[in-house]
Amino acid sequence: MTSAVIQRAQILIEQRRFQDAISYILEHLASLPNNSYALYLLAFCHIQLQQIDEAEIVVNNALAIDPTRDTLFFLKARIAFMKDEYQDAIQAIKEAIAINPQEADYFAFWSQVLLSKSFYKEGLAKAEEGLALAPEHENCLNMRSNALYYLGKKDAAFSDLKDVLSRNPEDAYSHASLGWKRLEAGDHRQAVEDFRESLRLHPNQLWSKRGALQALQARYLIFRQILKYTFFMKRQGLFIQLFLIVGILVLGHLISQVFFPLYLLFAMMAVAPWLMDPLSDLFLRFHLKERPIAAEEQSGLSSLTGILFNIAITAAVGYCVTAIHPLLGLAAIIGGMMLPVINVFSTYDGRPPSTIIICYILIIAAMGITGIGITIASRDPFSICMSVIVIAAFIYQLLAKFVFSQKK
Repeated sequence: MTSAVIQRAQILIEQRRFQDAISYILEHLASLPNNSYALYLLAFCHIQLQQIDEAEIVVNNALAIDPTRDTLFFLKARIAFMKDEYQDAIQAIKEAIAINPQEADYFAFWSQVLLSKSFYKEGLAKAEEGLALAPEHENCLNMRSNALYYLGKKDAAFSDLKDVLSRNPEDAYSHASLGWKRLEAGDHRQAVEDFRESLRLHPNQLWSKRGALQALQARYLIFRQILKYTFFMKRQGLFIQLFLIVGILVLGHLISQVFFPLYLLFAMMAVAPWLMDPLSDLFLRFHLKERPIAAEEQSGLSSLTGILFNIAITAAVGYCVTAIHPLLGLAAIIGGMMLPVINVFSTYDGRPPSTIIICYILIIAAMGITGIGITIASRDPFSICMSVIVIAAFIYQLLAKFVFSQKK
């Protein structure tokens, strides 16, 4: 029997007053510390408040008490996904499904994880499994719509979304999903309205905030073209993405023998998908009208990205104009460090950055300083240190792409 305190907490959760709900849940746990359902609610509230470390501790404690509650494994999967631990997320959702194979939500989540790493066919299959259990399940329909869109079946994708919204016009996720598809189709004006509606219904939905940022930025031609290229890369499968990145860098190197500035352009194309989010936020921070949409927690990341980006571009352009070789070395150092630095500062609140990435950044910095010294002494802009920096930056992109290759 559910206590009056827990019932009050449930009402607060429905009202999205998660911090208030936590107070009631803790009051209940003070007398019944091993109540796994109360622990589930507590972890759920922490997740909604982006308090991932606290949620993880609660879930692990709850699973030690009740390892047969599928909803706890679902929360464990969500936490792993938020920490970019994709294999752990799938392992946890598999355990949830093993306990309760009739819950369509779990298949929708599995689909979401796969789609986030560009496994569109596999993601579609999981969404279909969920719909076999619940034909009108909104999350599964959303995931199927996303998969169909990236598999080239755009009419069916839009049809699924409109079907969901006709039944539930208050579904914030569906409005955001529709906004992303319209943005990719080039209708950035209508996409802005979709994202605004999503944020009206769910003000803290980060996916909607990112979409709104990019839709507003797409009003400007140069950013619109970068966005198109980013979406193009996203539509490709994993190995095609790798092939394109390799091709861009190799072609850029060949062209650099004739006209070096083109190599810089090709290098920027290779890293554009990683830079889009922080540069979008940086851009909109200078537009007071739209500043409330920008996520405050991303302001530091966007500032750092903007500083690094401007230093790299200024140094590269300076080298092209003046042929001062150390400037090329500076551009190589900053360019090689930019992606891992973004990775470090874009992790969720409280998670320490990867030791490997920190070591990578320090090694690149040390090699860059050494390379600049060699360049000054030898007047050779393409010293061994500079070459290693370029190769290291390329390897970093490959590792980022392959980090989820063992999904099965």
